[in-house]
Amino acid sequence: MSGGHVHEQEDYDHQVVIFTFIGKITREQAEEWNNTIQNFKDRTFNKPPKGSLVGVTIRGEKTPAAFRKP
Repeated sequence: MSGGHVHEQEDYDHQVVIFTFIGKITREQAEEWNNTIQNFKDRTFNKPPKGSLVGVTIRGEKTPAAFRKP
């Protein structure tokens, strides 16, 4: 896994977690992922007195042709 483990941290510290997906993702899988992440963010990390998960950024990348199987 490219990421996924978080550690205890102090105020004003930050951590970045990266998940790497390879291959086709269906619309249904994407919707399930997006809903799960939104629910996780809302339920787990944004409880009072303050939220600690401030954003989720996802950016898709095309695999260069040289690395794709014909």
